[in-house]
Amino acid sequence: MYCKKCGSELPPGADSCAKCGSRVEQPGGVQPERSNPPGGKKDHNFSVFNTSKHSKQIIGISALAAVVLVGVLAAVVMGFSSSKDSDTLSSPPPSGQQGAAPSPSKDVAAPVVSDDAMGIGLPDLFGEKNTYVCLSNGKYMLISDENEDGSTYIADSDDKGITYNMVMFSKDKKYIYYYTNYDNNTGLYTLCRADINGNYIETIATNALTDFSELNDGSILYLANENELRYWKEGITTQISNHVDNYYIDDLGHLVYTIGNDTDGLSIYGVDLDNAAFSRELATNCFFASQKSNDYHTLYADFDHILYRKNEDDNTQTLYVVDFNGASKEIAEKIDMIAYDIDNNASYFIADNGRSINLYNFVKEKYGQEIFDSKLREELQNTANNYPLHTLYCYKNGTLTIINENVLSTENCSGGIIFNTPDVISKTGDISSITSVSDVVALFEINYTDENYVVIVSGGTCCQISASAAKTISEKKKVIFYFDSQNAYLKDSSGFLSVAEIDQGTVSDFSIISDKGSIQSMRNNSIYYIDDIYEDNENTYCSLYLYQNRNNTLLAEDVIWRDINIYNDDIIMAYTDYQELAIIDGKGKKNIIAEGVTQYIRSDKSALVYISNGDLYLYNGKEKKLLQSDVDWIWSANYVPISYTLLWTRSGYDQSRLYKEFHGIELN
Repeated sequence: MYCKKCGSELPPGADSCAKCGSRVEQPGGVQPERSNPPGGKKDHNFSVFNTSKHSKQIIGISALAAVVLVGVLAAVVMGFSSSKDSDTLSSPPPSGQQGAAPSPSKDVAAPVVSDDAMGIGLPDLFGEKNTYVCLSNGKYMLISDENEDGSTYIADSDDKGITYNMVMFSKDKKYIYYYTNYDNNTGLYTLCRADINGNYIETIATNALTDFSELNDGSILYLANENELRYWKEGITTQISNHVDNYYIDDLGHLVYTIGNDTDGLSIYGVDLDNAAFSRELATNCFFASQKSNDYHTLYADFDHILYRKNEDDNTQTLYVVDFNGASKEIAEKIDMIAYDIDNNASYFIADNGRSINLYNFVKEKYGQEIFDSKLREELQNTANNYPLHTLYCYKNGTLTIINENVLSTENCSGGIIFNTPDVISKTGDISSITSVSDVVALFEINYTDENYVVIVSGGTCCQISASAAKTISEKKKVIFYFDSQNAYLKDSSGFLSVAEIDQGTVSDFSIISDKGSIQSMRNNSIYYIDDIYEDNENTYCSLYLYQNRNNTLLAEDVIWRDINIYNDDIIMAYTDYQELAIIDGKGKKNIIAEGVTQYIRSDKSALVYISNGDLYLYNGKEKKLLQSDVDWIWSANYVPISYTLLWTRSGYDQSRLYKEFHGIELN
């Protein structure tokens, strides 16, 4: 008996092909049929047709979660809960914005496109020719714009839980990668490759985890059982290492991977994939320098400037840099990582510079008086109580820059680092208020006034908080700061959102933008924020605004929070009710596309594919057409990248580089 898909000989009683993963029909069985839309069904809103044929380099993938540093999102799925995020190939992962659906028992009407919903941002019927793969009744089906004979069977999925990376397209759009033959005991899959017409070519791996990386030459990196990292090229598989935690690749065929954990430290290795069997040890017992703490690590660097930290016996940390060839050098001792600018590959940290302030001399200078309490005077004069000074550095692309050499304290916030120096510290009250060492040390804390400087992380420039801005801040009980190169933003506990311009090195006074606004993202010296928030039927609705160049622009009204995607052409896709999808143009005009939408992809600027009530449709701005019935998931060879997606993915990460995580500062 032979497999009808790839021709391989099959053992008696086999229910699937071990080579290509295809389901084997026993004698008398029924082969999968082409799946066409119901014949003759028409609707005044759309016409049914039988075109139902399916159809950047990732930098890091974790064994637990793929950590994506570069790339944007293209598909949106309601209720997505996978913990893996990857944009390795051309098939888009789900959006960072998943719908917080209201009661699932809510009645969902049949999809309807309103008469005034036509023509928004989608002028052509198909635009570019495209290929899709859909998952229908446990089978991968190919759909292509160029074939009107119906969908074509590729293979069985055999997956117990759908994830976005079960199918991926190659970078050149010539191949389709898909997972099949899921093993319940091991959690492993068979990874296969087909041509763009859905014809099986070969099996790449039989015990693979999901998530893999395709290199520019078409070779594959993937994780197998027990996180064994393997490299596949032209049918030959090379084992690189076992127990791999993370791995990272660049466009030059270089690989960096880590072994270890967040508690005991990592070992970092480099591999030139032209000689994939040889690993070069770059560093051991260390932590990447991209994060302040050890509880999370990833590599935000080019491979010639990999920063890492090592714990010392005195509970301090030393910062090093190592290149891909293993040449390492020390950058600074007794360091504390503060911030990292992903876009500019810049790391900010402070280091003990060996100098300190004698507390007694500081009090005497600031208050102009002596301390008469002999015991207190002795404690303040004791050099063991001296307060250390730090140097604030920026390390960027091999260059170490000193920002300030007299730093007392620092505080990290979104887009900025607040710090102070001895020269700007003022006395508090009179000298009688100084009764202990801690009273003096308290003077050195960040107080968010004109005694504080700010480093703008995106450019490394410094500014100072003005007296008027400091007065506004002092009147607030709790505040959160955000900074870009042109503005400082302030969110207070009363809900007010304010902005202050940064002009000639000074943060000016704040003016109110919104009385209940909440910043969602900062980019290009502008912010997206939401306002007019209300609850209805277990959904949280809001209006989305853009503040840019001193102007507020209303982008969308009455849309579900966490379900908003914005594209570079100013098109906004959002949900206006439970699974009710709308398209909104740059002027705020909203048009309902369909109800019951669980996934959608802008396959190009003039076409949208979406799943509504279990059926797959194509919408071109004028009409929609049924592509396939009974569809659970859709993958597209082409897609329009999302420039900004509101807030988080349900797995915890936003994959857009334009997104800034807001730590902020809260004043209790």
